[in-house]
Amino acid sequence: MWDATANQIVIKAIGTVESNLDYGAINPSDAITLGVAQWYGTRAAGLLFHIKVEATTSFDDYCPDTIKDAMLAHPATDPWWNGRHVTREETARLRTLLTRADSKIVQNVLLIADVAGYLDIAAQWGLDKDTETLATEFFCTIYHQSPRAASQICSILPTKATLENIYQAAINNDIVGDYRSRQDTAYNIISNQEPASDTPPDDVIVDEEDIPDGGDGGDGGNGGKRRRSKDLYMVDRGNVRVLYHKNGSTTTFYKSGGVYLAADGSAGAKYTNNNPDPDPDTNNDNNDGETPPATTNPSLPKGTASDIITFARSKLLDFSYSQGPGRMTPEISGYTDCSAFLVYAFQKGGNVSLGGTYTGNLCTRGRLVKDGAPTEAEMNPGDLIFLRWGSTVRSNSPFDHVELYCGGGTRISMGRTPGPTEAAWNVDINAAMSNSGRVQIRRYL
Repeated sequence: MWDATANQIVIKAIGTVESNLDYGAINPSDAITLGVAQWYGTRAAGLLFHIKVEATTSFDDYCPDTIKDAMLAHPATDPWWNGRHVTREETARLRTLLTRADSKIVQNVLLIADVAGYLDIAAQWGLDKDTETLATEFFCTIYHQSPRAASQICSILPTKATLENIYQAAINNDIVGDYRSRQDTAYNIISNQEPASDTPPDDVIVDEEDIPDGGDGGDGGNGGKRRRSKDLYMVDRGNVRVLYHKNGSTTTFYKSGGVYLAADGSAGAKYTNNNPDPDPDTNNDNNDGETPPATTNPSLPKGTASDIITFARSKLLDFSYSQGPGRMTPEISGYTDCSAFLVYAFQKGGNVSLGGTYTGNLCTRGRLVKDGAPTEAEMNPGDLIFLRWGSTVRSNSPFDHVELYCGGGTRISMGRTPGPTEAAWNVDINAAMSNSGRVQIRRYL
């Protein structure tokens, strides 16, 4: 039976897979993408307009003036927002705004309204929320990620769908099936019936002088303010992060390979990044094949394959491997995955857009060079190598992994922590082909 608890479970599932329940999540790689549900473009603008009306004091105090000016010039429905990126200067203040208690409540209310709309769509597809409650909850998480995939999945469900039915259909879907651990996370939340709280705590912002002794100063890029929970808070000082415990003690973490390692632990206690991923094998950047790729700067020239490869090499071993919500912005989150790293390298190193955001749509762009194992002579530096590891993977999934061919007998791959790494160009190709897999080479330059 659908009830308030079902709503809260859906909120938790969507919020977890989108942002790990980070109400202040911002994705500067894409056009404006904000909040616990990673609302994008006009929907992100709609969130800001709701906060302006329903959390006026916080909006007035923390919303950047540039965003306020944009809101005066463009209503929330204006497609202009779909191309409006958040600047570095705006990010810190927007995060403060989004994590105020009243703004969190606005986000919860907006997500509840979203879910109500998803329920109407589910009913149109024949899902009965009262007798197929768990399947409907899972449908909502898929629909939030990709309406197109949700419609495809519903079209093949049995008359009386179970959670297991829709989950299996999701992981075998061409669009959302590439994000297996995202679907696993949602499945586990719904299967365990874990509701979210509807009364989020406030994040207290404190002045520098309120921080206990033990730090070395610096404002960590927050303009002299610090974010603190009711029990503890954390201060960034360049590549050092200091955690202040409620008993007055501190733990210092140093950045290493995209994660923070505790200085006072022999093995190094990992502190995951600002936008942590609940499962290190997730694939989620709000990517459903419908999220626009990272943009290029039209005022700058396109780079060469050498520029892109040089940039990619400069990032070797810099990041953790994760397919979580921050994978498109590894310089912020500290982690990325195979496809997101290549989008990042092409954009930052060469001012080139690959036209997609994950392996499943990158492999539909560019020019096909070879479908099958290539010789090195058939490849150019800058080509992408798409790999499917074998016949045991989903029959309708085109590829599982993508790598950058560098020339000179090597390729760069983001497939482990830390990464990316550079190795012989044909090792993974040989492994895939020996297991009845698939290889394809595509050219984008």
